[in-house]
Amino acid sequence: MTKLTTEAVVRLTRPAGKGDKIFWDDGLAGFGLCIQRPKKTWVVQYRVKGAGKQRRHSFATVEQLSVTDARKEAGRLLAEVRIGGDPAEDKRKRIEVARAQDNAPKAITLGEAAKRFLTGAETRLRPNSLREVRRHLLGQCVGPSLISTRQNGRSPASGREPACASGAAVG
Repeated sequence: MTKLTTEAVVRLTRPAGKGDKIFWDDGLAGFGLCIQRPKKTWVVQYRVKGAGKQRRHSFATVEQLSVTDARKEAGRLLAEVRIGGDPAEDKRKRIEVARAQDNAPKAITLGEAAKRFLTGAETRLRPNSLREVRRHLLGQCVGPSLISTRQNGRSPASGREPACASGAAVG
């Protein structure tokens, strides 16, 4: 155990031929510096209340936080543990939620779906068929911003509201 200081952090290295090495701080129990192959990481080690499991949680690299700031953050994390928290589990859940949001299908509007369909249909359909599909799709359901022959949300031929009762003018 050693007192982790700026000078000590620079001086400390991983022993040759060994895996990760953790140097624990004399001043704050559970706070240490983990030296891995390419980087040095600040860690806290604690026991989860109720479960009795020991956890090790890395929270920043030496480049991200100074020794003083890392010690303050470690103190905050260890205080959270004392009142029943689990920083490692919280981090795991945040990462899981972020991944789920990144993988979640993005919702598109009806107008966007119509534009995508018509873009692909231009090469597949004959001109008269394309004109009829465009008239039906845009004229009946999508709204005035995607078709120039409609005005004020009413069909020019009948003066009625669009066939889609939901008012799906989303363009």
